[in-house]
Amino acid sequence: MFKRLCDSRVENSGSWLDDEEAYTSWADADAAKARPLLLLLGEKNTGRSTTVSTIVQKLKARYKTPTERSSRVLLAWYFFPSLSDKADKGDPTPARTALKHIALQLAEQDMALAKSIASICEEKDNGTYFTDVSCESLWKDLKLGQPRGDTMYYFIFDGVEKLSKMHADAGTQFFDVLQEASHSSATESDGSRIRLLVSGSGDAVKVLGGFESPTINIAKSNGSDIELYIKREMRKYDIFQGNDSKDEASRKKINDKLLEMAGGSFFKVQSTLDRIKDLVDSGGQESELDDLLTESDWGREAISKNVVAELQEQLSPQNIEEINELLIWVVYGFEWLSVDQLEAALFLRFGSTPLQKLAKKLQGKYSRLFEVDGQVITVRRDLLSLVIKDPKQLRSLDDDTPRITATITITKGDITTVQNFLWALFQKSVVEKFEFEPLAGQITQTKSEIRVNDSDAHLAIVMQAISFLIKKPDARTETLGRYLVWNLPIHLKELNNPERDHKVDNAAKKDIGSMLFDILGQGTIIRRHWKHFVDVPLFGNTTQISTLLAWLQDPDVSGHFGVYQMDWLDKVISSPSPHRTLLSSMAREVGHRWLRSSENDPWEAYRSLRRYLSLEVSEGAADASDDSLVILSTDEESLALDKAERWCKSILQVTDEQSLWYERVGETARKVDEFDHAIAMFLKATKMPGASWTCHRGLAHSYHQAGKLNDACVSQKKALEILYELKEPHPHDIWVTNMDLGKWYFELKERDQATIYYEKALEAKPADEAYYRILEANLTSQSNGRTLDLIETMSHETSTNGGTSLLGSALLLMATDEDTYEKYFTSLLSLTSSRHGMLGMVLSAMDEAIQLAADKELLFERSALRLYKGLALYYYGNEADENPLTSAVRLWEECHSDARKVIEETGTYVQWKWMWLGGQVISDIVCHYFKEATAANTEASALAKLGEITIGHRISYEDNRVSPAESYMGAYETLQGNFTAVRAHFRKNMLTAHEMLSDDTDENDADAYFVLFQCLLHTGDETNALIAFELTGPIEKTIEMRLGEIRGEDKAAATEILEFAKEKFSPNDAAPTRYTAVLDELQRRMDLGNVESEKTITNETYQRLHSLLAQKRPATEDGDGPNQPYEITYSDMVINWRYFCNGNCGGTWDFETDINICKYCWDTPFCQNCLPLLQQGTSKMLACDAGHKWLHVPRWNLRESTGLRDGTVMMGGEIVDGRHVGGQRVKIKEWLSTIWKEWDIE
Repeated sequence: MFKRLCDSRVENSGSWLDDEEAYTSWADADAAKARPLLLLLGEKNTGRSTTVSTIVQKLKARYKTPTERSSRVLLAWYFFPSLSDKADKGDPTPARTALKHIALQLAEQDMALAKSIASICEEKDNGTYFTDVSCESLWKDLKLGQPRGDTMYYFIFDGVEKLSKMHADAGTQFFDVLQEASHSSATESDGSRIRLLVSGSGDAVKVLGGFESPTINIAKSNGSDIELYIKREMRKYDIFQGNDSKDEASRKKINDKLLEMAGGSFFKVQSTLDRIKDLVDSGGQESELDDLLTESDWGREAISKNVVAELQEQLSPQNIEEINELLIWVVYGFEWLSVDQLEAALFLRFGSTPLQKLAKKLQGKYSRLFEVDGQVITVRRDLLSLVIKDPKQLRSLDDDTPRITATITITKGDITTVQNFLWALFQKSVVEKFEFEPLAGQITQTKSEIRVNDSDAHLAIVMQAISFLIKKPDARTETLGRYLVWNLPIHLKELNNPERDHKVDNAAKKDIGSMLFDILGQGTIIRRHWKHFVDVPLFGNTTQISTLLAWLQDPDVSGHFGVYQMDWLDKVISSPSPHRTLLSSMAREVGHRWLRSSENDPWEAYRSLRRYLSLEVSEGAADASDDSLVILSTDEESLALDKAERWCKSILQVTDEQSLWYERVGETARKVDEFDHAIAMFLKATKMPGASWTCHRGLAHSYHQAGKLNDACVSQKKALEILYELKEPHPHDIWVTNMDLGKWYFELKERDQATIYYEKALEAKPADEAYYRILEANLTSQSNGRTLDLIETMSHETSTNGGTSLLGSALLLMATDEDTYEKYFTSLLSLTSSRHGMLGMVLSAMDEAIQLAADKELLFERSALRLYKGLALYYYGNEADENPLTSAVRLWEECHSDARKVIEETGTYVQWKWMWLGGQVISDIVCHYFKEATAANTEASALAKLGEITIGHRISYEDNRVSPAESYMGAYETLQGNFTAVRAHFRKNMLTAHEMLSDDTDENDADAYFVLFQCLLHTGDETNALIAFELTGPIEKTIEMRLGEIRGEDKAAATEILEFAKEKFSPNDAAPTRYTAVLDELQRRMDLGNVESEKTITNETYQRLHSLLAQKRPATEDGDGPNQPYEITYSDMVINWRYFCNGNCGGTWDFETDINICKYCWDTPFCQNCLPLLQQGTSKMLACDAGHKWLHVPRWNLRESTGLRDGTVMMGGEIVDGRHVGGQRVKIKEWLSTIWKEWDIE
């Protein structure tokens, strides 16, 4: 919703806020006397929500970049959905939803807070916490009212009056929380550290703030926004946009009159502008314009009624019927329906397709009633109440309709005569409809009223669902199919609402009964419309099942059933588990589709069947040995699969084993990551008569996902062998199978073999991806000459899709691969720079790829290509470009702009790849200016440039780590000897590290030490930087990790103990404490024997687990307790992050080798092989500079680097020949206290 509001905002709107003292004081985080709560009052159509979105944007812009101000600002907001929003109907706890959204946004901006919140959620989540918790508890538990350190929170809530209307109790709770937060914040001695903005209409908002909270009434202040809106809409409608005096006078007259009568309401303005547009389009006169402007001064209700009346008068009867049908779906549908879905609904209703598209009508003659926002279509809010009519009111109107009644009296006549008469009457009245010839001049169509009501709407949707389901799939209505299938039970529940006065007539009930039997009793409907039943909620939703059952138990619904139908219904009702029995026919069809049909993905059917088999079975029935009463609850996937398969065998009465059956079980197992089970099933399938080549392909993929690459290749070759023997194999199957085989050989580092299969794929079907994979194989080989020849050939050949070269297309595919594009582009540029003229070919191909990415709207790929084209120009140059450095920086600026826009719109965790790209781009830009600043040797100009970059080039304010701009700025100050300034520069990062190391969780400690390392490195404190870096190293496996690794016969017991550990302990509990407690629990169970065991877990199993885990018992926290450290190996460690060498090798560093980290650049390490090449200039690198300096970080030694195990480090000493020598071993806390003291942090 926030994005929609931002997109619809008029440019420069909200500028009046800068003149509102109440707002400016509240928005100033340094204003100590500012009141913590600001109220924004506005009725609907005053632009209140849009103004709130403007405030959010203003605050984001103001506080996105850290400055020397005293507090760090985190901003979060929530817009309560409007009463007509579909999301509103599905959210029973909107107040809690708001607080969760706030917490999530805080987490996105603060890494330490994110881990703290994650820890709290894991500790609290017992299955019901987040559904039962009160607003007050949620606020306290998530610590939303406790900003840490010097942080300040800005929380913004819009539309709170909707909350009080929808959920009065929750609204009261929510208001109590906000009142408490504002009052607590107001009494703090250091000023309010929580600022709240609450917007809405009505007395509830006023009561919230009392008399002390500043208040802004939008309707009294938004005149400038309305004027901007009038100008924009007149430009959009092209109304009086000429430069002549007449148009200018008309514009001024309209503007002045609308401003005068608006009273802060955009609705009055929009309604009048719509009418003016219609008047201009129809060639109206100026006098009519004057009359219209006079009428525009009417009240809102009068204007609304006039709009509906004019539509009623102007539209044809057919248009009104169409509008009424749209109202049914737009107002009473349970989801937002797209234009395509609404067109399908109209076809379903009227059986024909109008010449004019619905989208055109919604933008044209229907636009005064409906609003279109992207794919969301709504009724204009001020008109909604006017088109919704109470059914009672409609019946009273219908009672006045003229009627003809007649009574037939038979005085004489035998039975035959009477029967003939009644039959003839029936024929005339029912069949022939008394087809009288119409009188001349009386062929007219009665115009109905624009209206809708809930009872008739729900019934209409149900009847349309019947119409859809009984017919064969039709392309003209298919877009509506999923909605009808998924929501039919919900509409039926609304129709059966006992509070409704309007009842469904018996004829409709009979149709509903017949349809329900067809769906539930026979399975024909699900077979016909299977794709709409995939993942349908009905299979596991007891509320929906109960709704259908209640309908069927109504005598008016099932009274016309035949013997077979009644037998089925009696069986359902008398069943000990009626919910299961009701869906049994459907479930049988799902089971058939899962294991006995190859028409669909088996995983689709299995998902639905799993939900069905999770439905409860009555206690008496559950004890039976019947396989048809299988119950799935929290079973592991392999056990659940086995149970579901046994159920299918029983229900489908399978007696003969078929290859297809085991193939589909195997494919399902593969989809749920049960690879051993999948391999076993596929092996069974391959050994049966008639086994398809797809069995071997499935086996190959299972081997591959299980990490058994050689076995995968053998099975895939067998699949290819069978495939080639087929009479007419599909070229695509051959292409895909060869491509997969090529990729697996590439993973095995057998690049020549990989190339062979890529070339075979090309024989089946020419495709750019195969050429790209051949290029990939060559780029990672040692055959430089062959690779250069290939690149040159690809630059001259046209893509299989035409329009660009093969090389250009391959480079776009290279940019698409997020995991490898950095390494491949680096290798490509380094290699092609070695042969004259080749780099120019690559740069031309990059231009083609950039244009192709733009044509396909691939924004990330275009930005990645720009990044590396910039790097190519910057480090290798270009004969065709006189100023490659300037061109490179321009390309990076374009990348930065795109990355910043995407991240600010979508959030950081959602777009991690953009975070990385944005950081890399900023690093390159700032590095350029850093070089210029240090080369210029002019402190003032250097600081001006770097200062500008520091402020303007930061992706967001969410990352606690040192940013690229901060890295270079700090390094520059250190080089200048300004140590006081550099410490002030990094102070906020150091405070963040202090916060993270002082909180209740140790999960974020490694991140905190890395922040410490960055700050200390760029301030020249190399000794302490090395210590901090050592503390980011690999972590010892926890008890949870070790239990999760156990496989085979002990896996079930390990899973049970793991659940015990999760329930009993918080992640904040010390690792040795958790480990010891698990060992104690195992010992307890061993002592008890099998007494408590409800499952088949034996005492021997617990003994094996205890013995295995006891060998790896960690040391106590101080290292001097009864449990001394065991002899640790690398298999006992978890590498929680890796560094990538910035040289041309493309290698990763994982603590087992030496590394060299630049003291100036942002996150720029080099391995021992690449650094000498950079220093000597023998190989160009796409980062750093030969004149920089590096900190040598030695290999992380398991026996010497003991800090993470026993809590000590070697403090002091010095760096000699790149090694830390000397010093004194002290506790980590003691070392940290010296750092905090030196930085004056308490």
